[in-house]
Amino acid sequence: MREAKGNQKTMEIKSDQHSLIEALPKWKTHKDSALCMNRLEYKSATLDVCKSSCWKHGQQACTHIVNYYTSTSNCYLCYGAFKKDLLKVHNSADTYVLLNNLEQANQLVQQGHVDMKLAKALQAQWSAIQIPLQQALQVVSKFLPAAKNLVSALEEVRFLMNDMSHEALGFAA
Repeated sequence: MREAKGNQKTMEIKSDQHSLIEALPKWKTHKDSALCMNRLEYKSATLDVCKSSCWKHGQQACTHIVNYYTSTSNCYLCYGAFKKDLLKVHNSADTYVLLNNLEQANQLVQQGHVDMKLAKALQAQWSAIQIPLQQALQVVSKFLPAAKNLVSALEEVRFLMNDMSHEALGFAA
């Protein structure tokens, strides 16, 4: 019983971790390049803050950021179609293209919750049959030795009947 509960908790944790990992923003990096044709906003912040701002941007869908590495980190949040062939070489900048937006991430989290509910339901069904299954195994284990004894006794009777029929035939001949 404890093992089943432990397995259930492990499944829940793994499902939660999977949902959260899948929901994290995914970025494609273009090193030493810059491209931002449609600017949403400018930030003087760390790369992580810029990425987070882009991913959670509310007005328009932020599709990529350009991060300039100067004495202070500066970034531009950009929107619109990202065209790799328009990238400009820039030694102190990197462009990060967002591969999944917040809506997609939310869908992944929701799917993870659905998957987790299904896993919980299957775990509950499995737990529900454990007691009857154990009882059936106990009954079988109790009657198995008796069944083996019965088979042995029947074999012995068959041998005795064979012997008796041979003796009867021997007396008749």
